[in-house]
Amino acid sequence: MEIVTIYTKADEERFLRLKRRTSGKWTFLVSGEWSQSPYHQGNISFYIRSSDDNRYWALMSGGFPRRIIAVADAPEDTRLEIAGGEMMRMVRAQDGDYIDLVHESGDIDFEAFWKTYKAK
Repeated sequence: MEIVTIYTKADEERFLRLKRRTSGKWTFLVSGEWSQSPYHQGNISFYIRSSDDNRYWALMSGGFPRRIIAVADAPEDTRLEIAGGEMMRMVRAQDGDYIDLVHESGDIDFEAFWKTYKAK
């Protein structure tokens, strides 16, 4: 799976091209808390959508500002939980939006999602 985030300016053109390949309704993925220090913390939600064939994916951060933060090209049919977990892990690795503690998850296989997100 090729993942491109908004945090990599060198891939901005690829990001925009992949973003246009997804469409349709957003699916609630997960919400939770993030914390960088006792004085710098907050809540955030993530949503996901895909192309009809589940090849192209987009991850939206429901924080401020609400925006698409990652897109992916999966050459084979990929499950929502795996695509979401891998994109969120990549975003976090690039110092983007993340969660440390989950409040709520959507109608997903949460164990598969969390295992993918927390993989090293």
